Amino acid sequence: MTAGYTVSEKKKSLTNTEGRRTYGRLFQIVNAANLAGTVTESTIEALAEIPNVGSVHPNNASAYCKSVSIDGGLKNTWTAKCVFEELQNALDETPTSDEVIVTTETEGFEEAIYEDTSGDAFLNSAGDPVEGITRESSHLVFKIQANVAAEPAYMVTHRDAVNDATITIRGYTILAGFAKVRRMALSEGEGRNGTDFFKFTAEVHYHEKGWKVNYLDAGKREKIDDLMVDITNDGDGSKVTDDVPLNGSGRVLANPTPSTVTNTEKSRYVEKDLTDLPGIT
Repeated sequence: MTAGYTVSEKKKSLTNTEGRRTYGRLFQIVNAANLAGTVTESTIEALAEIPNVGSVHPNNASAYCKSVSIDGGLKNTWTAKCVFEELQNALDETPTSDEVIVTTETEGFEEAIYEDTSGDAFLNSAGDPVEGITRESSHLVFKIQANVAAEPAYMVTHRDAVNDATITIRGYTILAGFAKVRRMALSEGEGRNGTDFFKFTAEVHYHEKGWKVNYLDAGKREKIDDLMVDITNDGDGSKVTDDVPLNGSGRVLANPTPSTVTNTEKSRYVEKDLTDLPGIT
């Protein structure tokens, strides 16, 4: 018994919902030292007789304390209500040792495309690029939840980053350049069993074609002897008003067809080691 305090268990309860048991334990705490003005809720919660979050129920080794609530303080008397719940996995005494949870889902979006499923560019019958073509598509989204001991540096350094090497998430092998950090969040500081921690969540999106930008090599000027020259119409010598396909070296492409035009890829996001994030190896 903690000196100066009388702690007694006043009530027990059990609820079975679809085979999972939830227990309640209600304690009464009397501060015999008559120090009501200086005793805080945290002091009562920290008493040795009050179960900690994460502690095991005395009658069920599969039930762990999920919450502790403190009420009262009037006339030197407090109550502590502790709720225990049966869990499939133990609620570790150290919050940062809790299992990292990764879930998957898909997210739809509309994207601009410049080539068909065969890899041929969209051109009209005269060989000019056709713009404004889109398609419905979707990303595979990995949602990560983990407890971390401190505010991680990757909250700043890995924003919008793409994986610089092959990684594995929830058993999926993802090649370099195909996974992108889309969202990260960090809770306010919390505490459990005397250990401070933060709840970290992140979304990593997988794109089957990678995250580089793809565009048709076309323009209104061409490069001749390292000089940029306006492209003109053969008929009247006037400047072209629409982009004309180029040959990949800066010159006008003669007789362009969907299979001969050049589509160019460029990196647009910084590449980082995503295994710095929990749940990614």
